[in-house]
This record gives sequence, C-alpha cells and structure tokens, in this order.
Amino acid sequence: MSNYYDLLGLTKTATIQEIKSAYKKNALKFHPDRNSNTQNPEETQLAEERFKIINEAYQVLSDPFKRANYDGQLEYEKARRQEYYKQYTSSGNYSSNNSNYQSKSNSTHQKKQTNPNKQPILVFGKTEIYIVLGFALMFVVAYFMMNIMTNYSYNTYIEKAQTALKNQNLEEAYHFLSEAKVQKEQDAEINFLLGKIQLEYEKNYSDAIDYFKKALSYSEKDDKEARIKYHNAMADTYFLMNEYYLAIEEYKIVGSLGDYNQKILMNIADLYLQKLKDYDKASLYFDKIIEKEPDLVEPYIGKAVAKLQAKDYQAMGQLLDKAIKINPKNSYLWYYKGFYFWEKPVLQTNQEIKENNKKNACESWKIALNYGNQDAQNPLNQYCK
Repeated sequence: MSNYYDLLGLTKTATIQEIKSAYKKNALKFHPDRNSNTQNPEETQLAEERFKIINEAYQVLSDPFKRANYDGQLEYEKARRQEYYKQYTSSGNYSSNNSNYQSKSNSTHQKKQTNPNKQPILVFGKTEIYIVLGFALMFVVAYFMMNIMTNYSYNTYIEKAQTALKNQNLEEAYHFLSEAKVQKEQDAEINFLLGKIQLEYEKNYSDAIDYFKKALSYSEKDDKEARIKYHNAMADTYFLMNEYYLAIEEYKIVGSLGDYNQKILMNIADLYLQKLKDYDKASLYFDKIIEKEPDLVEPYIGKAVAKLQAKDYQAMGQLLDKAIKINPKNSYLWYYKGFYFWEKPVLQTNQEIKENNKKNACESWKIALNYGNQDAQNPLNQYCK
C-alpha cells in the first residue's frame, strides 16, 4: 500500500493548504510535458506513472472523508504488521541464552522444513480489536472536527466578504471569497457573490449570468430558498441586458419554486406592459394579483393602463372605479381617470357631452395634483387652459 504522505513529502498532520502546496510542487516536477524524453522513453514512462500516483494521492488527501478512510487503512496496516511480527517472534521463543536460541532455531527450522507452505495465522484478540476500534473512533472524530473547522473558516470568509461588499470594498471581497474557495472549490454561495460583484459593481452582466448559473449548478436541488435567490438574480440581470423574455422565464421559475407572490407577478406583468407591449398577457398577470390581493390598488392601475393602451375604455373605467372605492386618495387613480375621460370615444356628436368629459378630465387631474402627483400638471397645462 503506497504511503501518500511520504510520496508528497508530508506528515500525517499536514493541513489542506500544505497538501495543495506539496501537490502543485510535485505535479510540476513530474508533469509529462516537462519530462518528455525521446532518447529515454523509460524515464518518460516513469514520470507519467509518478504523475498519476501524485494525482491519486492529492485526490485522497484533499478530501476529508477519503483522507480519514485512508488514514484508517494505514493504521490498520500498521497494526497488522505489528501483530504479524509479534506472533512471528513469539513462535521462536527468542532468548539471550545461546543454547536456547540455537535449539529453538533448529526446531523452528525443522518445522519450516516439514511445513514449507504454512503461513503465520493473524489472530485478533480483545486487545487488538479495542486498538482497531480506538483508531476508527479517533478518525471519525478527526473527520468531524476537520469538517467543523472547514465550515467555520468558510462561513467566516463568506461573512467577511458580504460585509466588504456592503462597504463597497471590492478588493477585500475578492480576497475573502478566494480564501473561502480554498475551503470549498465548487460552492454555490461563492459564485453567487462573485456574480453580484459583476452585476452591481463591475456592470459586467454576461459574467454575472455565468456565475449565477454556476451557483445554480452547485446548489442543492431541495434548497428552494437559495435557488429562488439565484434565479431572481438572473432575472434582474436579464432585465438590465434588455433580454425581457429571458427575464420573464426566470421570474416564472422563481414563482414555481416559491409560489407566485405579488412581487413576482407584478414584475412579470410590468415587463409585458412596459417593455413588450403585450397588453393581453399583462392584463392576465394583473388579474392574478387582484385575485390574490383584492384590496391592492397597484394591479388595478396596471391593468387600467393596459386597457388604455388597448383602447378598451369601458374596462378601464370599471377598473378605476373599483380601485377608487378601495383607496380614493391614490393620486395615480385620478391621474389615469383624467385620461379615461379625455380619450374615451363619444358616440354621440353632442357637444355638451364632449365638454362634460373634458371638464371631468381636468377635475380628475386637479385631484391627482392635490394628492401629490406632479405628473398631472402636464395635462392640466396642455388641455385645461
């Protein structure tokens, strides 16, 4: 059984950082590209075999579970050899007395001649079993302690990176995330934070998407909270990239993972309304919000705007009237109520009705302005002189 510690020039107490350093040093030394010798192919082959063993050693020692199992095998092999030696020497009854030594040696020699194929039998007594169990327990404890220390270091670096990001100290954030990556190379949260840096500070949206995708690939399938966070970040990034359909798809995934809440539905509805000009789909999602939150005014306003753009004035007027009953002091309701009166078609040619609509429009904009909507000043100046 190869001793991976000796192979890498390490002791059994080597830290993960020492293991990585030793691996890099030996891998560089025995890499096939650096040991290619056409004049002596045997040396090249030996270097390749040594390189494979070095890689094998690193894969075992860098993994806490594999390392604990490997250490247990080493200790078992050591105990087995000691027991073998103990039984072998005791069978000869070695003594400092030369005559006894000679007679026992002759006796042993004769036994070996009569039984040339007989091998010493390894028998474990209670003492040996306790030794093996003790070693096993020791390595189980060591394994868990190693995991605890690794997680402690990882969590500490992640918290420090998050604090650095809040303080907009990107250099420190990158440093702590690099340290965390030493503990866990393929980690979802590290990639998520790297994606946030690209999204919020570097404004490199393509790289941000790549990091968020890695975060999703490394995340647990049943960790819905984390996956919602990562999909939501992707949706926000696609929105900034003007990839509105992709943003909607990501928001839909967020909704399917955590139930469609009011915020997600509003994001989808607004994208259909403001960016894609798909008023039917926008109305559909505003209806879903109204169904969930019947006393919420915002979806009524959104759907009323969709109906205004679709020139469905009757539906628009009904929506605004319902919403005004819920909150008569909402300035946007009166703002759009003004456009309802101003733009709705008049079937009759009655001038009096037209003037009435114009008057109602101007009164609605005045109410909106009174409730704090400064945008109402523009139509007042333009149409209500």
